[in-house]
Amino acid sequence: ALNAMASALLGNERVAGRSKPLALKIAKAAYESTGGKEPAVADTYANALFVNGQVDQAVEIEKKAIAIAKDKDDEALEELEENLKKFEVKPEAKKDEKNESEGK
Repeated sequence: ALNAMASALLGNERVAGRSKPLALKIAKAAYESTGGKEPAVADTYANALFVNGQVDQAVEIEKKAIAIAKDKDDEALEELEENLKKFEVKPEAKKDEKNESEGK
């Protein structure tokens, strides 16, 4: 239930900006309640860390999610790996991409 709530907060663009810290708290609680052993919950926590600017921690948690998914032969493995790639892009690179796409 906590994971679903955090995901909903992170996915709702109308409230996402205001709810990032709350989503992080909820996602962390969900992650801790599973002992960090559920890939989907770890992924949500990593995403919450990422949107709150805690990129290094997001990468660390996402790598743990991937390792667990591999052990469990989880069907979400590919999605987790894609998320890791997103998290590993440096903020400067994102700014450069945005400027290029805007013609700056």
